[in-house]
Amino acid sequence: MPSYLISWKPATENEERGWPVEDLIALSERLRQTGAAQERWRFRRRDGVKVGERVFVVRQGRAGHAIIGYGKVAEIPKRNDGYTAVSFDILLNPTSKSVLATEDELHAITTKRGVWNTMASGIALSSDVASRPESLVVNREPIPDVGKPTEPTGARWNFDELRAAVESYLEMQQAVRAGKELNKKAIYRDLSHRFGRTEKAYEYRMQNISYVLSLQGRTWLPGLVPARNVGTSVAGDIEMILAELEGRTVNRVVVDEVQVQNNVAKGRLPKPPGARKPRATTTQTTQYDRDLDVRAWVLIAAKGKCECCNEKAPFTTAVGTPYLEVHHVRKLADRGSDTVENAVALCPNCYRQLHYGRDANSLVERLYLRVTRLIRE
Repeated sequence: MPSYLISWKPATENEERGWPVEDLIALSERLRQTGAAQERWRFRRRDGVKVGERVFVVRQGRAGHAIIGYGKVAEIPKRNDGYTAVSFDILLNPTSKSVLATEDELHAITTKRGVWNTMASGIALSSDVASRPESLVVNREPIPDVGKPTEPTGARWNFDELRAAVESYLEMQQAVRAGKELNKKAIYRDLSHRFGRTEKAYEYRMQNISYVLSLQGRTWLPGLVPARNVGTSVAGDIEMILAELEGRTVNRVVVDEVQVQNNVAKGRLPKPPGARKPRATTTQTTQYDRDLDVRAWVLIAAKGKCECCNEKAPFTTAVGTPYLEVHHVRKLADRGSDTVENAVALCPNCYRQLHYGRDANSLVERLYLRVTRLIRE
């Protein structure tokens, strides 16, 4: 029977093509609890693939090669789709230190380049290789992982070290705003000594914190570009820690948005049924009292033009006024003031770009140069 190999590497080792450890743990747990788990996976092979054919999951990365699960093709791949559904029979928790086949056993089958270290996922195993994993792995009890030693960066982050990372991030933000010299590497080194992970792991985690802040429409640290490969549970913990440290109510928007963005990254999804009668929920949020006179003054000063792009307001409201939105350059959530020296009138595009755009920081600098009443805070 034809067999295929799908690959998994932690997102901490490959931002673009990796998969968060937390998400694989959740998939493994769902299979353990319900006896069924299906996931769409990158699949290079298109032609000749049939439902029910065998699929093996190979772990890659610093921990070494190992088979950690297997299942079957659950849908025929489409030519214009880079993913196909896999139904899993077995999928081990990647932090369990157990595997179904060790690196030594896989290399005893073949050491050909492009098999266990394949850069693609969903490749067909050659006929001289395909039968070997089947006889070795299927129905086998998990065995100890004796491949390459797994360094601490592969382990799940506990709450204390995640909180320490968020605290350090906020301290770096304060230093930047105060115009102080910042040595990021020294901060990563300190965290590394305290908790035992590599300095690179902390740099990447800081980029995850930037991602959470970007999903909240908030300012993130220059040089720490948002990295979206973070599991929903860790993203939720980061959101909660941020709220706790800043004395705000947690509104839990980040977990939902991370799930949406992760699904969008897959490129294609089956049409969802949606909900004919969406369930209503009541939530608590932290809002800031705003001076209505400040808002009115800024709108008058703008004279119907966006103070960022200098274009006219995109439309006129029902009462005949140009539609612009008042934006705080240093956001209120970041302890900005509600004054005319910290507020501008923007068109909807610039408003959203300053909240969610990748180049938001450069737009802020443009505003400080263009709008003379602004005072940097």
